[in-house]
Amino acid sequence: MIVTDARRNTAVCRDLDFPALARGYRRDGAAVMFVPALDFGRDAWHHSRPAVVRGVENGFSVVRSAADGHLTVSDQYGRVLAERAAGGREIATVVTSVPVGGSATLYTRWGDWFAWLCLASAAAVAGRAAVRRRTRPVRRSADGRSRDGGP
Repeated sequence: MIVTDARRNTAVCRDLDFPALARGYRRDGAAVMFVPALDFGRDAWHHSRPAVVRGVENGFSVVRSAADGHLTVSDQYGRVLAERAAGGREIATVVTSVPVGGSATLYTRWGDWFAWLCLASAAAVAGRAAVRRRTRPVRRSADGRSRDGGP
């Protein structure tokens, strides 16, 4: 495969399972990532998908070859352009054009702030609900009994 006029980088196997590494590659200018990998029959398809996600998050194309797994080529929008299963010692190839014009995304620039904001918001809502439950006054019916069945 010949890639011209592009910044390219290489990640090995599970490197793209770690978002911070992929963000670093993009910040360094990678527009295409080449990823040699070794899958194991059962996890082949599932292991190929985090690489596709990292490409979408960071705006680069991914060319992933895998022994005993899935050869996958995806663009910066997550479209799988070519894919083929390879198993054992068989040789498998895919031929396709790889778009090389990705751009940095908000995720690349700002990192995990949105995920942390969601987590903090969920904790605040849960905390508020717990406090309201403890401080809620006991409502009493007309005969003086509480509505929850207590005295």
